[in-house]
Amino acid sequence: MGGSDGNLSGPMPALPPGPAWLSLAIALVAAACMAILVEHIHNIEQDRSLQADRNAAIQQAAALRARIEAELSASIFAATGLVGYVAAHEDFLDPVRVNAALAAIYQYGRHLRNVALAPDNVLSYVYPIAGNEAAVGLDYRSNPEQWSEVERAMEIQSSVLAGPLDLVQGGRGLINRTPVYLRDGRYWGLLSVVIDSDSLFALLGDEITEGRRFALRWQASSLRAGQPVAGEPSVFEQDHVSLAFPVPGGEWELAVTSRSSQDAGLNQLRWYRAGGHLFALLVASLLFIALRERRVIAQLALTDQLTGLPNRRAFQRQLARAIRHAQRQDVPFALVYVDLDGFKAINDRSGHAHGDRILRILSERMRRALDKQAMLARIGGDEFVFLLPDVGDVSTANDRSEPAVLAVRQSIEGLDADISLDATVGVAIYPADGQSAEALLSTADGRMYEAKARVSYTR
Repeated sequence: MGGSDGNLSGPMPALPPGPAWLSLAIALVAAACMAILVEHIHNIEQDRSLQADRNAAIQQAAALRARIEAELSASIFAATGLVGYVAAHEDFLDPVRVNAALAAIYQYGRHLRNVALAPDNVLSYVYPIAGNEAAVGLDYRSNPEQWSEVERAMEIQSSVLAGPLDLVQGGRGLINRTPVYLRDGRYWGLLSVVIDSDSLFALLGDEITEGRRFALRWQASSLRAGQPVAGEPSVFEQDHVSLAFPVPGGEWELAVTSRSSQDAGLNQLRWYRAGGHLFALLVASLLFIALRERRVIAQLALTDQLTGLPNRRAFQRQLARAIRHAQRQDVPFALVYVDLDGFKAINDRSGHAHGDRILRILSERMRRALDKQAMLARIGGDEFVFLLPDVGDVSTANDRSEPAVLAVRQSIEGLDADISLDATVGVAIYPADGQSAEALLSTADGRMYEAKARVSYTR
């Protein structure tokens, strides 16, 4: 028995709660909606957290830049006074005076490896001499790597910072070369300040927040474009914030990872997200169970527990649907009332348990005997009804009811031989015999009793 509301010409279902898949579909839609909401909230919070972390990274980068600029200034600009003095005193190159001047610069500078003068581009004076002996006498013109930087300083007539690079005396460092021009415009030579890059950049470790990483490189506009200066070059390939700032003769670019690898907020968001999805699944599961149980309860409320057939309530609902459909489509249908004859004797002799077994057998027989378009229901102890769509006269209704009557008359194993079972039917036609459920049931019930009165039965 199947069908849908408003289609009397097809199978006529008894239960209205909806198919089982509908409960699952509703639960899945609810889960999807909650999952979308969880993702939306997660994305909002993640964007907020990312922006907050990015702002923190910008502050971190600004602090690092300020520290680098301060350290470079302390290291480089301590020597600027000497450049002016040399330019004004061409006869400055007295070893004692030079040594004293270089020693003073070295003393007040920071992170200095050495300070040197290179008249005519030959490194002649170095302080301190210890550990830097190999650099004394270096002619920059004989060192292609360093000569290009010297030429650039001479060309722009300004300081040029280079490195980190390998030093002639060993190790690596940053070199700031400042060309010296006399008052008459003649080129005199270079003042060279060598900065211990390891010492300088080791200080940045105190500034960087735990969980972040940084990198420093020459900006693209510089002669050493893209050359690493400090930190981890891979930071530039990751999500980062960057700040550029000038250094003598060029520009450095500082990058700081925009997301801390130890960000507790991000990890917490992941847990919240997972918990939100689990909660969505839990709610969807509970909704599915509730809808399924509702359907089961509705089925129980509309099903005769003894026979499994639709009960009186289910039949009344289906009859109301049939009437609405018939009114819309202007088609008739038949309501057939069935009463079992001789059944009372079974209960009286063998008890209700045996009677219930017989009722189940008869119900199944009638259900199979009727065509699929008919809806059979049990509305009382031994009373049944069914609807026949598209039947407009009593004669046709009786003919289509005959298989159910014959099924009742068949013998049943275990039934006393002197008890015979039969069925009496009463038919009402819509709309000829009534246009309401009450009228149709009353007419069919009355005709059933009229049929009984014409024949004598043994109960």
